[in-house]
Amino acid sequence: WNIGYAGADFEVLLNWWNDVVDGTKVKLILGQAAYKVSESSDLASIWYGKSGAEEINRQVILCQKAKNVSGYSMFRYSSLLDNPILKSVVTECNTGKEQVFFDIATIDWAKDDIIYLYEKGIVNGMADGIFAPYDKVTRGQFTVMVSRILNKKTTFSKNFEDVSPDKYYYEHIGILKELGLINGRSETMFDPDSNISRQDMATLVYRILIKEKIIEEKTYDNLSFTDKDEIKNYAKAAVSALIDKELLKGYEDNTFRPSDNATRAECCVFLSRIYKLLYK
Repeated sequence: WNIGYAGADFEVLLNWWNDVVDGTKVKLILGQAAYKVSESSDLASIWYGKSGAEEINRQVILCQKAKNVSGYSMFRYSSLLDNPILKSVVTECNTGKEQVFFDIATIDWAKDDIIYLYEKGIVNGMADGIFAPYDKVTRGQFTVMVSRILNKKTTFSKNFEDVSPDKYYYEHIGILKELGLINGRSETMFDPDSNISRQDMATLVYRILIKEKIIEEKTYDNLSFTDKDEIKNYAKAAVSALIDKELLKGYEDNTFRPSDNATRAECCVFLSRIYKLLYK
């Protein structure tokens, strides 16, 4: 059984059982086929590797939300020993906390920061149980996150010409523009719906930290990334300063990838550090 499986959809069966026992004293304990994850060798199978572990986690979230389900069990404990990803998921599921997003359980480097910002009201999920950690972030989305962290309030009469009043980011961008905390692509254009690059993410936050007198503006000579020459001149000071303050990092292969678009997970890790810097 798995969620969406035509022959036996786990969610459909869960809801059916939940309705059957509703109003009785019966509480359900649902079993989940953890062994399917460790035994599957079919790359196209929902149960294969990481996909299978996330399926188990997705099922746990459904169980937690069903009022007549009081627990769950895993078939074959040895399956956890065979699959470290599955073991991590099940360990996370048994912390006693309700799982917010099923698709971050295997992202050890970012999941704590994602939950931290979610609990602070800085970021939201994409749908029930989904965070989409590897989705790209637009300039408008990133500015909204930063605006929520800063929590600045002011009135403004002008905004960038390409920032429409009916958009969710209109007020956030307008406030930060009025306060002189952000710049656009030009004096009149912000380009809110384009994906934000890693170097632009760094530059936007760096300029705010300078204007808010959180960090000192000075020259750093600390970039050793193999692709450091790919960092645009306008972004070098920002990247250098944030690396120096350990607010931003590169990749394990000693690259920074300045032109790559920032992902939702990467933004959360970065902005979690910024939040803690501001409110330590």
